[in-house]
Order: sequence, then structure tokens, then C-alpha cells
Amino acid sequence: MFQQDLIMNLLSNLQQSEKVDGTQPIISSQVRTMENDKVADTVNSVKERSLLVKISELQSRMIILTDELIAAKLKHVQLQQELNALYCREEIVDIRDEDNEET
Repeated sequence: MFQQDLIMNLLSNLQQSEKVDGTQPIISSQVRTMENDKVADTVNSVKERSLLVKISELQSRMIILTDELIAAKLKHVQLQQELNALYCREEIVDIRDEDNEET
């Protein structure tokens, strides 16, 4: 019981001294600090989620672009093979024409 009276007396004196010098109670400033911290955490959490969404979108875009690049490379190889085949056929025709001219 003595401790409780002592604590109540200290709180009462603290509140009276704060009223005299015009400062706000320490407890309310601590509550305000905690509320500000919660707001800051919420803002940071929203920013973090937004950044994670952007990262995910960029990763998806990279996958799509990589697939498109692979498809373009495959098409390039296919066209090179077709061009080489045409070039070989043309050489064969030229050789046959030369052989026919000689005979």
C-alpha cells in the first residue's frame, strides 16, 4: 500500500509541475511517439509492398523478354539454315550449268 501511495504522489507532483512549466505530460509524448512509430511502420510497409510488386512485375517482364529473345534467336538460326540450303542449291545448279556448257 505504501508503494502505491508513493507512486500516486509522484504522478500527482509530476502532473502539477508539468502544468506549471507548460510542458505536456511525458506519458502523452511517449504515446505520441509510439503512434508516430506505428504510422511510420505502416508507411514503410506500404512502400515495401509497392516495391515488392514492382520487383515482381519486372521479373515477369524479364521472363517474357527472355522468352522473346530465345524465340528470335531460334528464328535467326532457322533462317540461316534456309539461306545456307538455298546457297548450296544455287551452287549445285551453277556447277551443273558449267558441266552442261563444257559438254
